[in-house]
Amino acid sequence: MKLSSMTGTAGEWLRGEGPHHQIVISSRVRLARNLRNRPFPGWAKKAERGSILDLIRPRVEDLPEMQDSFSESLQDLSALDRQVLVERHLISR
Repeated sequence: MKLSSMTGTAGEWLRGEGPHHQIVISSRVRLARNLRNRPFPGWAKKAERGSILDLIRPRVEDLPEMQDSFSESLQDLSALDRQVLVERHLISR
């Protein structure tokens, strides 16, 4: 799956199909976890956030649960792609 395939179609729940299509339940979970001896993102300087990302990204991408997923750097996305992700509640502003 790539980001372009997500932004090219409406969310599954917007299709309005199925026996209970008039009912929509949406939820999300936000998990925040700090790394030992590293500042939280809101307190970290830009260089520190970059080094933390460089440290954890390969480990997260190697997890078995992530094998059918993809990762993108937000700085590599267009403003429109970022807005779509915000509107679908996949990322925060």
